[in-house]
Order: sequence, then structure tokens, then C-alpha cells
Amino acid sequence: MEKIEWQIKNQNAKYKFSENLSKETSINISKEIFDFLGAKRSGDIITVTLRKKDFLLAFSKLISNLPLYYYRNGSQKADFNSDFFDTNYNEIEEQFGTNERINYQVKIRINDETTTRYYLYRVDGTKNFILRDFLIGENSVLNFIKTDNGEFIVEPVIIITKKEESLRHNTEPDNSSTNIYPTQTIYYGVPGSGKSHKIDEATKGLPDEQKMRVVFHPEYTNADFVGQILPVQTEKGLEYPFKAGPFTRILKRALKNPDKTYYLIIEEINRGNAAAIFGDLFQLLDRDSDGWSSYSIENLDINAYIRSENERYSEKSPPTTKQIGNIEYTENTSIRLPPNLSLYATMNTSDQNVFTLDNAFQRRWDMQLVKNECTDTNQMDATITVNNQSITWKDFQETINAVIGEKSNEGGLSSMEDKRLGCWFVKAENGEIKASVFADKVLKYLWDDAFKFYHQEMFKGDIKNFEELHKTFLAKGFSVFSDECRLGEKLQSADTSKNSESSSE
Repeated sequence: MEKIEWQIKNQNAKYKFSENLSKETSINISKEIFDFLGAKRSGDIITVTLRKKDFLLAFSKLISNLPLYYYRNGSQKADFNSDFFDTNYNEIEEQFGTNERINYQVKIRINDETTTRYYLYRVDGTKNFILRDFLIGENSVLNFIKTDNGEFIVEPVIIITKKEESLRHNTEPDNSSTNIYPTQTIYYGVPGSGKSHKIDEATKGLPDEQKMRVVFHPEYTNADFVGQILPVQTEKGLEYPFKAGPFTRILKRALKNPDKTYYLIIEEINRGNAAAIFGDLFQLLDRDSDGWSSYSIENLDINAYIRSENERYSEKSPPTTKQIGNIEYTENTSIRLPPNLSLYATMNTSDQNVFTLDNAFQRRWDMQLVKNECTDTNQMDATITVNNQSITWKDFQETINAVIGEKSNEGGLSSMEDKRLGCWFVKAENGEIKASVFADKVLKYLWDDAFKFYHQEMFKGDIKNFEELHKTFLAKGFSVFSDECRLGEKLQSADTSKNSESSSE
């Protein structure tokens, strides 16, 4: 009997810690498994055997551990209601019936000849029984077994802890390891939806030493991110040591303190050329079930810095061998991300001059949409008052966002919807948003971005430039908006005294 194990990545399982609960049926496999199953070409259909006991065992672990997993990851993406057990259990019973083993056909497919990625697809006509529905991202294994009589068996196994994984392989568990598991998440949403705030909440209470925040921009480079050789004047004269970048500094801290969690936070990840900034660090973003990078890279400068005694610069000759946390680093030790180092990023797709994140880069992250919702009444009920009229920020934002959405559909501009106003696009003070602040931030954004191609439709009169719009708004108020903006029904009369105070800003 022969057996090959295939670790299920996050994107190849139904249950994972992100908003994106994919409805895909495919599972990524390796070339080794492709050959093991006897496939010759893309599209070959292979018959494998599924065993009822394997799926019942996997399901029992799934239902007993999923709620805790989601709780620990700050996620509420799975609906653990009273039907959760019945629905999944009945699916197994329906597929197997009274049989303990069934034949199951899968299609082996090469998705792209240039990248030679292999996939396992469900074949239509198998009662919608999908293998990945019983798998947890990064916590499941598919065993591909070939019996002595040539039969192929596919066995799902859910790994609950690292200790259990080590026992499966009859090895001693690593008592020095922690139960920390990393997060790699990109939060995206409209401007002002609270993406950075979501990260702040996730890292709340941690000291600054355990967080590193950077902002990508068009001039940001791999040297800025990783580190570079820069001249330094010392008592001995001019020297050229390696100055570590934020990535390298937070990596060293995480390696030195494996029992603490560390976070690298990247703001505006798509405003810089992420592929060029990460460079070969891109390889490190794939993680194994233990949280370590699946692949390593060789980088002599990072390696020397990790072994050095100095936090800021590496010495010319760092120690040949250095104990860093649980690892003995030598000159030949490869670089990997440890499980206690997580990455968070924010992305605003409506910004100008952004770089596109390619699919290969994005698939190594969990993508979470930050919904444009706010329950803070101090913010949403704040009023903007001008020319004896006032409107709450909630009414203005929701009404204008509806118009932006409609313009997106009319013009076929897929990016228009991303130009909606976020709840925190402008912040209220003492229950009020000053007219001047509203004009400088909100009006400018609407003129320059959201309604860039709709000036005549959205604003009354023959307004030729933003300066004229700004002046007219402070003098006449919301009458500068056309009827198509539908603000009239939301406007209310305001105290003249309050109006004059706001208009004079």
C-alpha cells in the first residue's frame, strides 16, 4: 500500500477564517498526486473510493472544533445554527446510504499549462457531494492511498492540534512550540469604512514593540521594506552596514520571542508596487499547518541581521551561530516567517494611481470586505448646517452613495461603486460636522473623484471649477446639489444662529 498526504491550504477548504466562504468545488493538488493517481492529461476522470467512517470522523471533529476556531480568530462567518449538524450529516447519509464504501469520480485538471497547477474537480452527477465541504483550511489533510490491488482511496483527516499531527507521524511533539497561528488578511472597502480601525481593534492592547506599521506608496521599494546598505559615520570613519527595514526588524523580534504575537501592518498595500516591494519575500507568504512558511528564501543580509547583537545595524562579522528563540541560526539558515508573525493590510481600490494586486499575490491572503456600516450614533447623527438648512451625516452619506451606485450601473463603470463615501470619511466633533470641513473634504472628493464625469448633472448652475463650488456651497448651502441627488427630502430647517456660526468657518 502506498500513501501520499496533501495539506489543504486555506483557499481549498470550505471552512476558513475569512468573509470569503467560497462555493468552489476544486482542490489544488501537486504534480506528485497527479502522477500518483495515474492521470496522463488534463480532463482525465479518475475513480476513487470514499469510506463512510472517514467522513463521519472528519465531520465529528469539524462540528466539535469549528465554533472554537472561529471564536479564537475573531470570526463569525459560519452559521452554527440548529440545522448545521443535520444538514451536513444528512449529506453524508444521502451520499453513502447503507454502503460503507462508494466510488467517487473526480476530474484531474491542469488549470494553466504555463504555471502547471493541478486541480481535483468534482464530476457532475455525484449528488453534489463535495470533498472540500468537510475540510478546514490549514487544519485538514487529504490522504491519497493506493491499495495493493490498485484501488485509490481518498481519506479526509482533520488535524486539531500540532500535538495530534505529531502523533499521527509517530514523532515526539515539539513542546517548545506555541498554539499561535498567523493571520494574513487584507481588509478592503470604500474610503473611510474603518479598515485601519479594524486592525487597531485586532491588535488592541499590544505594546508598540509587537507591532510594525508601514505605508506603501509609489516610491516605496524593496530596499525600504527589507533593508539596505547605507553609509554611517562612526568613530572609526565611514562605514557601510546593513540598515534593516521594517519587515526585517519585526521578523527578528518575532523569532526571538516565539511566545508573543507580532504584527506587520501594511497600510494602502496597493498604492505601491507590492510585487516589487515584496520581491522574493513573496515565497514566504505560503504557510504550512504549523504556521511556518511553506518555502524559504536565502538572504544573507537578513540572516546576518538576525544573528547580530545590534537591533538597528548588523555588525561586519555577526556571530557564526546564534540562538534565536527556539532556532539555532547559522550562516546557512534559510529565512521563513514564524507562526507568531501575522500580516495585516488595508486596500482602498478607489484611490488614484494604485497598482493592481495580481491573483497569485492575493490568493496568499484572506480578503475581508469591511462593510460600509457604522453603529456610532455620535458619528452618524452628526449634522452639517449651512444656509439655515441641516442634514445628518447618515442621511447625506446614504443618499449620495445610492446615487453613486446608480451612476455606476448607468455608465458601466465598475469602479464607481468603490467611490462611495465611508462612514468615517469625515469625523464629527461634538455632534457636528462643520460646513467648512465638509466643503474641504467631502465636496472636494465628490467633485474630483466620485462625480468627476457628472459635474453638470450633480451640481446646479454653470459651476466651472471646485473653487467656485466651494464658495457657492458656503453661501447657499445644499442648493448647489441638483435635484438628481435627492437631498431635498432629507434637509431640515436649522437655527439661524447656528447656521451663521457654521457658515463663517
